[in-house]
Amino acid sequence: MEIIIMLVISVFLGIFIVKIGVDNSKTNQYTREVLQELREIKEILRDQEYEENRMPILDYSNINFHVKNGKGNSIHIDSVEAVMTSTFPSLFKSVLLEMDGFLTNNGVLIYGTQDIEERNITWEVADYAKGYVAIGDDSGGRIFVMAEKAESTEVFILDCGDMNPENAIKVSDNLIEWINNGLLVSA
Repeated sequence: MEIIIMLVISVFLGIFIVKIGVDNSKTNQYTREVLQELREIKEILRDQEYEENRMPILDYSNINFHVKNGKGNSIHIDSVEAVMTSTFPSLFKSVLLEMDGFLTNNGVLIYGTQDIEERNITWEVADYAKGYVAIGDDSGGRIFVMAEKAESTEVFILDCGDMNPENAIKVSDNLIEWINNGLLVSA
């Protein structure tokens, strides 16, 4: 009888051990799958963060500067944007981070954070060119504007006597390319 009890206990222990082994095997497989998915998510997030934080390549070699300011900082840029209750285009923010405003020898002024609010108020951009933000001027009565959208890339020029966006002239499809090409403006 003791042998039968020992045999029954051994069988139950064997079944229990096999069951634990199978459960552990499944758990290990699930753990491996979850870890693999987490690695993939981490890689996707890393790539996404890189794309979001990637600075466009600015080339100032085609520009003769009269005045150029130092680098801007994102806290100050975001603060000015909030005070103006505006949305600066991401490309413009990238320019401000590289150089917080500048004036070229041919009179093109790109506003820095110290000027942009006052210039937009003075030009009354919110009233006459609603949906746009003035990012600079040509020192001759025309202002450069971009749409108030983070994804905006196009640069337009408006005469201060007629700031209706429907009468704007496109200067460039892309702010960075315009800068890289020397900020050329047609007469």
